[in-house]
Amino acid sequence: MQKFQRFISLASKQNPKFLSPSFQGFQASNFQCPQQKAWSSSFFRNWDQYGNRVETVSHFLQMANELDGRNDVPGALQYYTKALENLTRYSTLQSILPSHEVSLIAHIYMRKGSIEYQEGKNQEALLSFQKARDFFAQCSGMELLTAECFANIGSLHLELGNCETAIKNLQMSYYMYEMRKSEEYVVKTAHALSLAFSKIGCHEESVQYLKKCIQIKVKLLGEKHKDCANFYMQAGEAMMSAKRYKEALESFKKALQIKVELVGPKHPDISKCYSQMGFAYSALGKSEDALQSFMTSLWIKQKSLGNGSKAVLEEHINIGNLHFKIGAFEKALESFETALKICNKSKMFERSAFIHYKLGSVYLKLDEPNAAIKRLEEGLKIKNKRLGLDEEPSLAEFYEMFGLTYFNMRKFDKAKQFYTDSLRIYIQENGKESEEAIRLYTSLGLTESFLNNHELSMENYEHALKGQIAALGEKHYKLGYTYHHIANLYYEKKNFEKAVEFYNKAIDSLAGEVNSDNVDFMEIHIDTAFAFREMKKFEEAIQNFEQAMHIAIQNFGIGYYKVTKIKKELQILYKKEGKFEQLEKLQRLLGF
Repeated sequence: MQKFQRFISLASKQNPKFLSPSFQGFQASNFQCPQQKAWSSSFFRNWDQYGNRVETVSHFLQMANELDGRNDVPGALQYYTKALENLTRYSTLQSILPSHEVSLIAHIYMRKGSIEYQEGKNQEALLSFQKARDFFAQCSGMELLTAECFANIGSLHLELGNCETAIKNLQMSYYMYEMRKSEEYVVKTAHALSLAFSKIGCHEESVQYLKKCIQIKVKLLGEKHKDCANFYMQAGEAMMSAKRYKEALESFKKALQIKVELVGPKHPDISKCYSQMGFAYSALGKSEDALQSFMTSLWIKQKSLGNGSKAVLEEHINIGNLHFKIGAFEKALESFETALKICNKSKMFERSAFIHYKLGSVYLKLDEPNAAIKRLEEGLKIKNKRLGLDEEPSLAEFYEMFGLTYFNMRKFDKAKQFYTDSLRIYIQENGKESEEAIRLYTSLGLTESFLNNHELSMENYEHALKGQIAALGEKHYKLGYTYHHIANLYYEKKNFEKAVEFYNKAIDSLAGEVNSDNVDFMEIHIDTAFAFREMKKFEEAIQNFEQAMHIAIQNFGIGYYKVTKIKKELQILYKKEGKFEQLEKLQRLLGF
């Protein structure tokens, strides 16, 4: 029984499982749970009418308890099962079960489920807890144990990946614990609910349940307690997922403040707070604050754990990712190279492939595609040796990066090969309507257009469009980019009317979410203007060139090269259409 009690203590800290704390020393003749004590003696007196039945069940329970105490799991389960068989066999002879029998059956199922869970027999444990719940529900005064059953069932469904069912059971447990003001178990259930909602992407709900955990923990323990700090950290992470970056940052700062008072400013736990603050600052666009937070985290980890630790390696990766995000590619290269040295020296090969992948990405941005290919090949070699291990990046991501690199080298046949391999894996893993598959269909569509395979290009763009509509709906702004690609394809095929139709669809889609001065609109207006010019619709061409000119100047100023390109087109069209007033105005504006 000691082993089970330790598991309960550990589980309550690390995860939502808090299976059957009421069975802390199950005794056939002296039940330890307070709700058991009240009826145990009268239970056996009432059994005297059945002769030696009481002795038989008592014997089975005594044997189960002794074997349970010696961690003889198969033996304990065998005797608990025999006790249940004996009880239910006699009970079926009666139309109404006595309450003491119902309660005992429920408790045995509860203990049986706990053992089965410990042994990894989740399906069997689930059935046992469901039986326990049904029997407890028939007894008065057993609301807390019924709530516990709902919690156990919910936790098991969560572990089995049945999140919706888990949420239903956990919410029932949560409401029952709240009604009985059992705050300790309200926290545990709320924590489990936060994890369940997070798994299905409902991060707002996850945040609300974590806030409830914080509220109760502060009330019970005071704010300056490690449990409160941990919940502030978890709440911050949930807020990050919900894109509530300012609130997340405040939550991380609160956790930092508490932890510094508890363990001091140089403890490894403090570094995690700084790392999370770095992610929050980065999401808020505060790159300098993000870098400072990451560097502080790195310094603490180096002092407390040593330069060769995995934690230090991960912080170098975080710093590299930040430099990459803000376009400081030389500094990103330095950070990833440092991470690779640590990786090789400490033989942490599980991160080697990822770092080579990141180095390949940096070299591509530095316009060194050959160096990028070399790094990617090194990473892929390591990845192929470690297939089957759940390590990032995936094989599909490697193939996609190869495709992008070869595309930039204008080696379109090789790009097509790698994009196709990447798409095949993404479809197998996530389906044709996944974000990854849609992205690869678009990449293949563009690649096929450069290979002058217009039919294959259109086929890929249509697959991408179909996936987007299925995943996002017909009015989502992201469809605008695919419509733009399709329009360009019609333009290349000299079907200018169709091209204009899809350019207009692109503009309509983007208009819902994207600011009208966004450079994406500039590109579409330029392409639309050229299509109208080919159709001899010069007035419409002028209107689109003028809109493109406005956006270009707003974003880049009059010295931008596309401003020069547009003004030349407008100059020709103004002269052709006799718009000399507009031509003079353009000359005054741009000085040519």
